[in-house]
Amino acid sequence: MGIHGDKGPDGRKGGMQSVENLGIRATIGHTHRPTTRGGIWSSGVCQTELGYAKGPLTAWAIAHVITYWNGARQHLFYHGDRFHG
Repeated sequence: MGIHGDKGPDGRKGGMQSVENLGIRATIGHTHRPTTRGGIWSSGVCQTELGYAKGPLTAWAIAHVITYWNGARQHLFYHGDRFHG
């Protein structure tokens, strides 16, 4: 299941923990950090130059989650001029 992840169950705040508490496998994007925890995978951002992203340190990365036909998932990270698995 793919959901954005900004909203949790019953109107609560979203995020990795909130979606993880649902007890399902899901792919989300709200955190902007490529992360895997339990059955929850989070993709990264599509670009890092965003006006509201301020400060020198960040865990954000350009990355996607690929879901294969058999349910297996993989992060693809963008580095240089191409994606890497």
